[in-house]
Amino acid sequence: DRLQKIYFSTVGANCAWMLGVPPMKNGKFAEMDTQILRAFGFDLKRMFNYKVSQIGKVEVSSCLSPEYDGSNLLDEDENKTWRPDPRDREPEITITLSQKAMFDKVVIAEHIINGQHVEEYEVYIDTGNGKPKRVSKGGVIGYKRIVKITPEEVIKVIIKIKSYRGNLELQSVTMY
Repeated sequence: DRLQKIYFSTVGANCAWMLGVPPMKNGKFAEMDTQILRAFGFDLKRMFNYKVSQIGKVEVSSCLSPEYDGSNLLDEDENKTWRPDPRDREPEITITLSQKAMFDKVVIAEHIINGQHVEEYEVYIDTGNGKPKRVSKGGVIGYKRIVKITPEEVIKVIIKIKSYRGNLELQSVTMY
């Protein structure tokens, strides 16, 4: 549980995580450390094993060109990205599911090769009542931002980029 908290506050918050588990003098890791890290790896695989796949459509407030379409956010190809029109100062992404799904994490990633641009974002969910509620507000997204939410059945996820600098380019949005 402690390792999960550290993971979400580092890796899930656009940071690297140094485990701080040095090898012993014989070059091997202590058996206890190995067991703990294996168990933690199993937990991570379990937490991120089920990816929401009932995506109906992706709508974006704008896109720079057809090459940077919003549907690229769901593409496995990490070179396909979404870029809003530069005049769109508060771009928005709406992902509507084809049927309700329950999940507790929304993972957002910038195309970090081209830099980190998001300064403020908000995440909303709609459970089907037509009244989206904000479930998260934050600053930097960067390489990866894992937004943890209370699990409930959702039909729509809305991400609002409230502030960014330069040429915003998002790589992916995934729900687990």
